[in-house]
Amino acid sequence: MLVLASSSPRRQELLIQMGLCYELINPDIDEAAIYEKTTKDRVLAIAKAKLEAAVAMTGYTDTLPVLAADTSIECNKVEFGKPLDEHHASQMLRALSGMAHQVYTAVVVKTAAGVICDTVTTTVWFRQLSDEDIGEYCRSKEPLGKAGAYAIQGKGAMFVKRIDGSYSNVVGLPIFETANLLKIAGVAL
Repeated sequence: MLVLASSSPRRQELLIQMGLCYELINPDIDEAAIYEKTTKDRVLAIAKAKLEAAVAMTGYTDTLPVLAADTSIECNKVEFGKPLDEHHASQMLRALSGMAHQVYTAVVVKTAAGVICDTVTTTVWFRQLSDEDIGEYCRSKEPLGKAGAYAIQGKGAMFVKRIDGSYSNVVGLPIFETANLLKIAGVAL
């Protein structure tokens, strides 16, 4: 059992896939107010802010580990978070079309002994996307609420030529690294 500080249904599904039970907390933080020089540093700072907010909300008493995570995408030194609307999603997909990009996910766990973390990077290559591909995908509404405006576990998989690294990282929670952190935290898997 642990506390999950996330509103992401994908993270919830991945924890269930790992056989874990969790209490869900949705910390409210202003991600736009968090600035770091690199996307990798920014996702870690956001994950830590989510963790701190969740700990404050729960009145953490060291009885349950608290897990928080954040995912973002970078292409050509430009960060792609979640799109604001369909038009914004189509702009993101045009920028990713035919390109390689990096998916960064930071995972942070608070235990009685302190905070442990890991940041994972996966490189994803997109095929060239037509205007029709992008328009049809955006009309499906799947890109909304997804970093980089696509879901590799959904229809967005049709755009991916290959990946180098963790598939589950692209979904939103790197299972291997998360399992290692939870083992250190004393969670039975």
